[in-house]
Parts: sequence; C-alpha cells; structure tokens
Amino acid sequence: EEGEPQPIDSADVNEYLRMISGEDFTAKDFRTWAGTLVASRGLLKAEAPESKREAKAPMMEAIAAVAHELGNTIAVCRKSYIHPWVLGAYQDPVWFDIWRDCVRGNGQADLRDDEAAVLRFLEAGERRERD
Repeated sequence: EEGEPQPIDSADVNEYLRMISGEDFTAKDFRTWAGTLVASRGLLKAEAPESKREAKAPMMEAIAAVAHELGNTIAVCRKSYIHPWVLGAYQDPVWFDIWRDCVRGNGQADLRDDEAAVLRFLEAGERRERD
C-alpha cells in the first residue's frame, strides 16, 4: 500500500491466477503447457521412429530443451512438465499418426498453430480414452 516491494510466494501467484482467470489454474499448469509445447515442437522436427531405441535420442533432446526453457532438471521436466501423451505419441506409431493429423488440422483464432495442434491432440487422447 505504501509502494514498498513485498515478497510473494507461489501461493500468492496461484491466488492471483485464480482471481484473474476465474478458474482453478496454477503456475504449474502454465509451466506444464509451456513444457508440453516445447517438447512437441522438438519432436515434430524428428521423423517417426522405427523403434523405441530410435526414439530415445530425439526424446532426450526435446526433454533437454524443456529443461533449458523452464530452468529445471531433465528428470523433473520429464516427470512433471511434459504431458505424457506427447512423449508416448512419439514412441507409438498409431499415436504418432494421430499427432501428425492434429498438426495438419486448422488453427484456432485465439491460439498459435502449435498450441492448437497440442490442444487437438490432447482432446483426441481424451476421446480415445473414453471410447
């Protein structure tokens, strides 16, 4: 109130995010979205792998890019900041085809093309899990 800087913590940030969005979002949600986008961009540059062994190097590169972007360790980023379906899609030919189809789809006005592709892919995954 008097113009002096005050310390804030993650609870303050999360409270602010909930207040301005009217939803139950946290900073982790934004970090996970960002990490998932970075990983997906990296994996889209790679060709479809013929085996899980062949998939390992491009996946590690994508995870390392997320770690660099978020300033965290590779292990933490893989476990907590990349949607597992994105990494799984790169290792599974059926999911990889679904992923490629989502990338080719039409964008949404309020999202960049890569964001719209990730959103379509996650929605396709939800539908597949329900069926």
